[in-house]
Amino acid sequence: GLVRVGSHLYVIADDALDLAAFDIDGQAPGRRIRLFPGVLPEEKVRRKRLKPDIEALVWLDPDTRFPNGALMALGSGSTALRRRGAILAMDGQGRVAGTARPVDLSPLYAHLDRLVPELNIEGAVATGGDLLLFNRGNRSHPENAMIRVDLRETLASCIDGMAFDASVRTCPLALGETQGVPFTVTDAAALPDGRLVATAVAENTADAYNDGACIGSAVALLGADGGLLAMHGFATPLKVEGVAATAAAGWIDALLVTDADDATIPAALYKAAIPLP
Repeated sequence: GLVRVGSHLYVIADDALDLAAFDIDGQAPGRRIRLFPGVLPEEKVRRKRLKPDIEALVWLDPDTRFPNGALMALGSGSTALRRRGAILAMDGQGRVAGTARPVDLSPLYAHLDRLVPELNIEGAVATGGDLLLFNRGNRSHPENAMIRVDLRETLASCIDGMAFDASVRTCPLALGETQGVPFTVTDAAALPDGRLVATAVAENTADAYNDGACIGSAVALLGADGGLLAMHGFATPLKVEGVAATAAAGWIDALLVTDADDATIPAALYKAAIPLP
């Protein structure tokens, strides 16, 4: 997950308990901001089983609850341990202020379980008073979905413990395939006109838990209704799992971050200019 706030770049990793913050204009090392207490085991299988699997990072615009905006991190929901998240309030300069506030996503995700065959939230965007959640498919269930819920009611549920009873709308995301493996959504960002930029990878895995070889990757431009407007593939199959995007004259300026599913390989940050149709 990736969010840019001014000159600050915030990144999450699905096998960590921290948020990372970087100054995009400098070369100084990033810093860690704790999201959850505790320590994850180093051994890969145990770490995978116990991690919160934070996959989506969302910018929340300023409101009465968060006067300077906030960042919200969401677990994928693919296991019971992955149904939590955290919210961090921001200061007026785009920096995290104070400590993370835990949120319980279980009521929301229990509702979503009834709408998709296998829950695996990989991206999220707050736009127009709604929270858009992007559910990632796999080889067994290749259907991606964009799920639209009311943002205010979602926050009331996961922060204040209110019952989740908001209306939910889902639409499929048809992203195609390569070499018989479906492209599945890994993150998304909103443009000012309501269109969406989504990243997708063709990962050869049959479920929402196990990793597989990445054989293709792309950036997709979607309409506000989730319809595919354009698809741009990468020559090299980078496993892109985070995107931040802004619109320029005829172009999308995108920042993209990768995840190699290997703790010995650092994530890479890429910059791309994508033509608007």
